[in-house]
Amino acid sequence: MNVYKNKIFVVIISSIILTALVFCTRREESTGPTKFDSGPPLYAGGKHPTWSPDGRRFAFDSNRSGNDEIYVINIDGTGLIRLTRSGSGNTSPAWSPDGSRIAYVANTGGNDEIYIMNRYGINKTNVTNNPINDAHPSWSPDGSRIVFTSIKEGFNHITGMEIYSINIDGTGLVQLTDDFHWDLDPAWSLDGSKIIFASSKGGLNTDIYVLNTENPLLQTKITNNFEQDYSPSWSPDGTKIVFSSTRDDNNESETPNLEIYVMDADGSNIKRLTNSLRHDGSPSWSPDGSQIIFESDRNGSFEIYIMNADGSNQRQQVIR
Repeated sequence: MNVYKNKIFVVIISSIILTALVFCTRREESTGPTKFDSGPPLYAGGKHPTWSPDGRRFAFDSNRSGNDEIYVINIDGTGLIRLTRSGSGNTSPAWSPDGSRIAYVANTGGNDEIYIMNRYGINKTNVTNNPINDAHPSWSPDGSRIVFTSIKEGFNHITGMEIYSINIDGTGLVQLTDDFHWDLDPAWSLDGSKIIFASSKGGLNTDIYVLNTENPLLQTKITNNFEQDYSPSWSPDGTKIVFSSTRDDNNESETPNLEIYVMDADGSNIKRLTNSLRHDGSPSWSPDGSQIIFESDRNGSFEIYIMNADGSNQRQQVIR
């Protein structure tokens, strides 16, 4: 029982630390992309991969330059391009539905903000522009709004994160949750009627919830376990949800084992896809729903992997 309690504590602290790491970026520079010359094969090394809408490339963040920056690479491992050059860090890229822009997290003036740039890394624009740290951007299906999370403060300390949406020009801010818990990783459904997210509102653990965008008070809890569920993502046809979880963490150590799972959109028929006994997270569907890209430290450091939607043919992404 003590080991179980310790693991729960470590997961909650790890979640807070990971969120803090997203916030530890510094000033963004308005510079264009850097294309890397071809060289000997190297692993793609990075986190938070996300597929482009045309299926030809993916974006991710990596500290290969010494700081977390946003990169884009072709799906065959060629054409690595660095899109940000802040000298400090940028994370969590998210493609617009038409593939012309990328939202991401950057820091100006000492706090993290949601930025948008075009797919070539220029025309960077601060969308949120407020004194509170913001994270986890995701686009609406029509490309007009971004849903994100923001730190909530009360009684001179952080009390959690809430979910907001905003027009891409920075107007029309709407708060969607208000519960003094950690509401994380929001993602819009393809028809725009729902937003899926992870939340600790059930207690020490985090579960997956779905809220109605017309009436955000209508929230449905679709997972229910004593461990931690994170990073939900809708399949392109809206029938499946992929997510990461510690639900089968049977390790006796206090380091949580995060694996990737898939389930039906109502939370039924949960199936485990990875079994690395390490950290497998941030899953993202290919546009045709046939593959899933994700981050993993199964070989000792965070790298990017791709697998079929049923969990087969797991392989590490290579830069050629």
